[in-house]
Amino acid sequence: KQRKEPDLIRRARYIFNINWAASYAIVNGYNNQFNPDANITRQELAAIMHRYAAYKEVANGFSADLTTYGDVTDVATWATEDMSWAVGAGIINGCGVNGQTLLVPKANAMRSEVATVFLRYVVNVANHKADVTDEAA
Repeated sequence: KQRKEPDLIRRARYIFNINWAASYAIVNGYNNQFNPDANITRQELAAIMHRYAAYKEVANGFSADLTTYGDVTDVATWATEDMSWAVGAGIINGCGVNGQTLLVPKANAMRSEVATVFLRYVVNVANHKADVTDEAA
């Protein structure tokens, strides 16, 4: 099934990828729009990665207590489970700010952070299913 969003131009280079991710509810957009050129926050990145891991069936077994972070109340209600999963999976870490460890969930994710999250996903999460399967054998 293909989603039709008013802000997506059919010839855009990423239309296939957005439609694919939307068809599996990995991305949801904002108010029925995707705005693919907009920045993404750290909590939005956590949500996308968590949904993708669930799609790949490797999301189980990861969770973290976010109350140890000084800005836990800044995490949106809709993103709490996703941030807990991402921190528990070791793909998102806190940032040291003025002697505190913060999640900075509403900060824009920099390209370097996104690349690091992708790498940590491959190392910490994607191989998790293989590890569980190996243990059962």
